[in-house]
Amino acid sequence: MNSLSGADDLFGQGWGATTPLRAGSEPPRARPFESPITNATELGPGFGSANRSASSFTVVHPPLVWLYVAVSASTTALALVIVFWGSIPVAVISWILGGPVAIALTSVFQSIDTSRRTELGYSSGRSTLVRALYIAALGLGLGAVIVTALNLALWAGRGF
Repeated sequence: MNSLSGADDLFGQGWGATTPLRAGSEPPRARPFESPITNATELGPGFGSANRSASSFTVVHPPLVWLYVAVSASTTALALVIVFWGSIPVAVISWILGGPVAIALTSVFQSIDTSRRTELGYSSGRSTLVRALYIAALGLGLGAVIVTALNLALWAGRGF
């Protein structure tokens, strides 16, 4: 028990950060349900009414541009394979656009959105739009991949 800071737990290990103690000194004890921080300025900038400024708080939104690009790639892939039915190079391009490209773009969206959700001012006020765009991107991409696979299967079935 020579490196305690804060209240002891059941095993005497302490809840707070550990700090070395001098020989012969008692570890600091906190009373139950009492915060060891007495001043809001101890929390750092941005906490407490004295330190908060209007410019320190920013609202963060989901990165919708990635979903818009994914939806447009999936839609383009589906349109290309339908308009140019029977063209194998266009079918391959449509499969790549609707499959790996659309999935990669939605994955980038998920990665950036997950990191933004950890920020203080995250606002998902448009969650229905986000959900609709996400489903549309993956649904249209799946449709493009299925139609492209059908096109390629019919082409291969005819004997090239």
